[in-house]
Amino acid sequence: MRVIIDRFESYFAIVELPDGDLIYAMRKLFGDAKEGDIVDIIVNYNETAERKGKSKQTFDKLKK
Repeated sequence: MRVIIDRFESYFAIVELPDGDLIYAMRKLFGDAKEGDIVDIIVNYNETAERKGKSKQTFDKLKK
């Protein structure tokens, strides 16, 4: 998803979504991005699966 940083207010970034809606998001998520910057938000499915696998291994160890 591609979003545009509309402005910053305190700890929040006001972000424009592709449908034109504006939402508040934690400013920290955008690092050193500036107002007007276009940011691509992606889901990293490979790392998600890896993390889930590690969590499952930890949980399985705790069940024993």
